[in-house]
Amino acid sequence: MVNFQFSTESHLGTYIEHQPGRSFVNPFLKVSGLLVFVMFGISCSFMSTSPETINYHIDYSSGGGFTGIESGMTIRSDGTVKYWQKKINSSPTITDSTVLNSTQRKTFNKLMQSKELFDYKNDYKGNYSTFVTFSNDSSINTFSFNPSNIPKEMPDVIKNILTELHNISNHK
Repeated sequence: MVNFQFSTESHLGTYIEHQPGRSFVNPFLKVSGLLVFVMFGISCSFMSTSPETINYHIDYSSGGGFTGIESGMTIRSDGTVKYWQKKINSSPTITDSTVLNSTQRKTFNKLMQSKELFDYKNDYKGNYSTFVTFSNDSSINTFSFNPSNIPKEMPDVIKNILTELHNISNHK
């Protein structure tokens, strides 16, 4: 093994000697690197761990009876809510619109990620019915039920969405 010494003059005019077994890295660089690494770790710990945002829309309506009028709302993943009304064999007419607040958007985003939304089936054919359609980039599910008698087998996630939909429609 060759033992050598290396000297160089820094820009400040002092000498730094390198000896075998000693690090030649400036102590300031060591501390700076460590500080950057620690700050990166701390910043990552504060990053949001919210669920991934997905594209979806929810159509929710009730109607029928002797008038045949159906009233409902459409909620999109961007937070827009359109309230509408339609008569038999006609296109919906927008009656009002609003935007969900950030808490409501996060709630719907979380609930819309459940696979149960697209597995549940129910086809109620009564005089007055509630209709729900869940749609995302890859799936769609439409079902109906009697609004005065919600099916016991309906998954809790759908019941939670219905509760949120009622809260939104009551604040219209």
